[in-house]
Amino acid sequence: MSNTAIIMLFCILILAASAGIFVVQSMTVYKDRALFFSGNQIKNTVGEYVIVHDVYGRGTGNKEVDYLYLSVELRQGSKDPVPFATTLIHSIGTAEGFYTYNNSIDCLLNPFSSDNASSLSNASYAMQYGVAITRYGSGNQYSSGFLTKGDVATLCFKLPTSLGDGQHASIALISENLFTTKLEFTTPEVMSGAWVELYHD
Repeated sequence: MSNTAIIMLFCILILAASAGIFVVQSMTVYKDRALFFSGNQIKNTVGEYVIVHDVYGRGTGNKEVDYLYLSVELRQGSKDPVPFATTLIHSIGTAEGFYTYNNSIDCLLNPFSSDNASSLSNASYAMQYGVAITRYGSGNQYSSGFLTKGDVATLCFKLPTSLGDGQHASIALISENLFTTKLEFTTPEVMSGAWVELYHD
């Protein structure tokens, strides 16, 4: 074999080895980036996902529901707190509406018997929802305006129009990164009394 042929063969081997290293490095970078983005997506999905345990309706006892109360907490495994200020409630029933958070609303007040300014019956709270923390998580994790690990909260709001017997409706909680918790329910065919259970997980 001539010297020229040996040199050409040597160059080919060097180029092949370099190409192999480049491919391996490129695949490693691609894999790392894929794991990074998928890992963050999983973290965001788990970290800001809310589970709804119960939905109760409250009315005047005339077979109509005027107010809704949702019992919620972070899904098991979640660590990141959910800010209410950037969480919307989307309700579809006899009318559709988006609700924003207002920390002045007191979900523990009876809207039919209280003229307190914090009551849901206050007309200025239309298309807004309130929050009452009914159970706090362990430790010092609680932060005002957030749903944190271990908390159980009641979210309350007034419907744009009342729900009657056998009325289908849906509710969605939408976080700032658009992850959504959605549920659907139908009111009982016969409703009596001030409170009616509409959904239970």
